[in-house]
Amino acid sequence: MTPDPSVEPHTHRALAGWVVAHRALRRALSLELQDVLGSAPIVAAFSWLRERCASEVAKPDDRSMAQGFLPSLHDELEEMLKQRSAGASPEVSRAIEEWMAAAAGEMDACCASFEDPLLILDDWARNGTDLCYEIFGGGLCSSVSEVESQIIHSGELPKRPPLVLPAPTRSIAPWLIAGQTRYADESPVAVTLALGGPDLETWGASSYVLLHELVSYVAQGTCGEGPNQPKEDDSFAEGWMDFVVLLLHSLVASGFLDGSTPLPGDDRPSHVRQAQGLFTARLNEHEFSTQQRLGAEVAQRLHEYLCRRERSAPSEAFIRLSLCINRSSMSHGVRRSFVQGIHLMLLQAERPETGAALMLDRWLDAYAQTDDAMAFAQEAVRLSRAMRVA
Repeated sequence: MTPDPSVEPHTHRALAGWVVAHRALRRALSLELQDVLGSAPIVAAFSWLRERCASEVAKPDDRSMAQGFLPSLHDELEEMLKQRSAGASPEVSRAIEEWMAAAAGEMDACCASFEDPLLILDDWARNGTDLCYEIFGGGLCSSVSEVESQIIHSGELPKRPPLVLPAPTRSIAPWLIAGQTRYADESPVAVTLALGGPDLETWGASSYVLLHELVSYVAQGTCGEGPNQPKEDDSFAEGWMDFVVLLLHSLVASGFLDGSTPLPGDDRPSHVRQAQGLFTARLNEHEFSTQQRLGAEVAQRLHEYLCRRERSAPSEAFIRLSLCINRSSMSHGVRRSFVQGIHLMLLQAERPETGAALMLDRWLDAYAQTDDAMAFAQEAVRLSRAMRVA
């Protein structure tokens, strides 16, 4: 397994090197060592690691992660800790040596087995997307393996294809991350993930953002309107599907879907937690546009409505409905009308005198019996258009 050739070597070292070293330090830090070291050396080590790996982006040479970078990281870190702990007790000095020796073993094991975290992330997201559509969405129209993907560092733009990514530094702190998908008439769908820095929050959210790009856009690009990009504030693609992917991410990251490969065990809770944190922050801190927020909130409310009805597998029904609509030949405008129709129906369903709850239940019962997502969607679209005319 070798690094993705679309990732510059120094960018690869900065991002992948941080992941490997951070994981090694964390795994090597036993509870007994934490008790002896105290918080100061531990905080200093992880802070130094983040800053050191971020500085590697400014060194554009061709060394690989395994060719000297990880060993040098380890040696520099050990020297820094020894200098900071000069005058400490022999017990603390021995604890630092023990921690560094265990971390070196973890790093060596990673390099020996070529467990490249960027490729693992990319493979995991592709496999997860295939499984999501195979289980819930009737199968992909075109294999996700045809997608071109690359991972870049903020401040750099990919050489191919030409993209203008939103600056990760404009993301909600502490997540410095952005994703973008490009459709083209004569080339595969291209996905780019921009990580603003090597840090725990950004890396934790990377699996959610990459899965969103693949689940939400790949099927649209190969099955729907081809190269016609949805709007940046599209209520369905950028709002409704954000919530759908949040549900799917938890299932895929935890290995709950048959055939899925979970993320590495000690990374899994962080990825699930950061995905939820990023989604909630975008919703609550006004990073979403009005239409994006509408789509995400309506999706959440319909999911909650299904769960309250106590029918079997409400989450599965909701995900299946959403993915079928996403991969359909519906235009982006019709999908937005679908969101608006469900929004209107849920508002009216809160008032018993309107009878809207009974109508929504009939729609859902018909969908449960026929599994016809398009018939359900058309009911919502008709309601949206009727209200617009009125």
